Amino acid sequence: MKSTSFLMVLNGVENYVYKRSKDGVLVVPIGCLKKQVIKV
Repeated sequence: MKSTSFLMVLNGVENYVYKRSKDGVLVVPIGCLKKQVIKV
């Protein structure tokens, strides 16, 4: 089995995507999941 390439927390209250500096986890609001590429 391959190792994971990223960790993500999906939520519904933030206004933007960000990457936590302490552990590298992406915090993504559900409204940002569209047909576009999100570069972090």
